[in-house]
Amino acid sequence: MRFKWFVPPILTVSFFAAALPVFSQVAPAYSAPGIPWIVGAGPSTWDVDWGYGRMIGITAWADWYPVRVENWTHIRGLGAEFEFRDVSWGQNLPAQKNQRQFNYLAGPIFNWHLTHRFHPYIKGDFGYGVIDFYPLPGYSSDSRTILAPGGGFEFRFWGPLSIRGDYEYQLWEGKLLSNIDNPQGITAGISYDLSHPQGR
Repeated sequence: MRFKWFVPPILTVSFFAAALPVFSQVAPAYSAPGIPWIVGAGPSTWDVDWGYGRMIGITAWADWYPVRVENWTHIRGLGAEFEFRDVSWGQNLPAQKNQRQFNYLAGPIFNWHLTHRFHPYIKGDFGYGVIDFYPLPGYSSDSRTILAPGGGFEFRFWGPLSIRGDYEYQLWEGKLLSNIDNPQGITAGISYDLSHPQGR
């Protein structure tokens, strides 16, 4: 496994470790009560980069924002994302027979509070991906480490609930059969902000 695949998670952990002492200092009052997590789920349409077709899946996420202080605007949108995706439906080509692709990802996320309701974000996830397929006898599954940059937006439409639109581009370490290494897709779903259970 190449060293470069360890650089993003090492930098992420180092950043949060260095920032924790700052978070623990005396700070202005928090702008919102509750738990600093946003959780959600929704369907995904995914170019699995295998079999020349698209498939459908489900994605779930949990975003943690340790600093939710109004006048710390330069860091209040910085957090960590944890994501799971399972792409298992829509095998409409012979090369996609028995195909399934899923991954477990985590990494930094930055959320801009442009307006009270509209929050675009960027993210840089890192993790583990698995693909099941039907190519050759004795070889029907493989796994790789993944880098997954992406971005999107959340639009708060009612209380703690937001509509989320997300795009993600994955870079799989090495290459599988037929050079699969760049799955990508979009997800639309609903997020629930646990730090604002009564809305804003």
